[in-house]
Amino acid sequence: MIYIINHQETDSRTPIAIYLDRDGVLNEKIENGYVLTKDQLVIRDNAAWFLRECFQITPYVFIVSNQRCVDLGIITLQELTEIDAHLWELLRYKPFASIYATTNDRKPSPSMIFKARELVPVELEKELMFGDSLSDQECAENAGVEFSMVWDSLPVAFSIGLRKVDLL
Repeated sequence: MIYIINHQETDSRTPIAIYLDRDGVLNEKIENGYVLTKDQLVIRDNAAWFLRECFQITPYVFIVSNQRCVDLGIITLQELTEIDAHLWELLRYKPFASIYATTNDRKPSPSMIFKARELVPVELEKELMFGDSLSDQECAENAGVEFSMVWDSLPVAFSIGLRKVDLL
C-alpha cells in the first residue's frame, strides 16, 4: 500500500524531481525503532537549509519513506500525517507530496518513485534521490535515478548530488 499526503500545486520551474528519505535525512533516525510521536521528531542539523536549497532548484521535492509502523498497527495513518505536518512546521517547507510505503511497496522497490512521477504534470529532465541506507540507494538504482548518500553532512551530500545531475 502506498499513502500520499501533502499534495501541492505546481509552478513553472525546471522539471527536476528530488526524492528524499525522511528518517536519517531530514530527521534523526531512531535505531531499531520508529518516530511514533511529534516529541520523538528531532530535526537534523542543516535540514531546513537542505530543504530550502532543494526547493530553489525545483518544486518537485518528494518524501519517499518506508513507514512500516503504520503497517504493523503501531501508529495510524492519521498519527503519521500529524508527525509529518509537525516536521514541515519545524522545517518551514512542505514537499510537493509525501509518499509513504508499507508492505510490498517498501524500498528497495522503486514503486514510491514511480508513484511520484505520476504526480508530476510535466516530463522530468533529471531526477535525484538523497538517502541514508542501502535500501534507499537500491530504490534509486531500481528506478534509474541518480543517488547521493547522506552520511554526516547534508551540505556535502547536496553538493555531491548536484554534481551527479550536472547542476553544479
